[in-house]
Amino acid sequence: MRVQANIETTQLMERLWRQMVVTCNAFGVRCLEQKKYPKALELLERANDLAGYEDIIPHHLVQELKAFMMDSFAFYYMRRNKPSAALQYITNAMKAHNRRRDWPHVAKCHLHTASILSKLERHDEAIRCLGQVLAMVDDGLLEVGSNNAQQLLLVSVAYHNIAVEQLILRHVSEACVSSQNARRLGRLCLSYSNRYLPNFEATHVAALKELAASVRHKQNESESEIFQKLAKGLYS
Repeated sequence: MRVQANIETTQLMERLWRQMVVTCNAFGVRCLEQKKYPKALELLERANDLAGYEDIIPHHLVQELKAFMMDSFAFYYMRRNKPSAALQYITNAMKAHNRRRDWPHVAKCHLHTASILSKLERHDEAIRCLGQVLAMVDDGLLEVGSNNAQQLLLVSVAYHNIAVEQLILRHVSEACVSSQNARRLGRLCLSYSNRYLPNFEATHVAALKELAASVRHKQNESESEIFQKLAKGLYS
């Protein structure tokens, strides 16, 4: 009975400690979103300190919490317009999640890394980074069936962000295909994607307009109108 009680006490301590770190981190992120930067940094650093108490919580939990904290610090430095520092933190976060074989969070780190690379105007690298999310699907590391809406949303966001990068690089026809894939997958996970769908639609419309404009320079007006109708039918 004493052994069982000790195990239950330890498990309870771990749960409560994890909840404390997660809550402190959440308040830090909230302050960051409200542009209360000094308070945000104070809370994130406090959460990071609490995440490292290996004399209280096991090593595997320390690794998990530290990985989340590195992701939060990456977000902090992006908000402070310091993408190079953000890139260092998100790279470390991805490595930590990868060691834990936590594939959904690895995919999220790929999305965040691509956003940072885009901020650094490294758009080709951003596309390759987003492509890693799609590769994870091919490798069976992410499930994109209707029973896993959260992971399906990750892939739809990856397609959307690829489309944005392709538009920046003037790869317009490819952007149309990517944005359409984002819309199609987003519609399969509406419980999670509702807030994202307006952005998906706006990017798709922008891609179609760019495609029509590029064709307009090569064709006369009547041919351009026909092309626009065909394009809308093809990518709707």
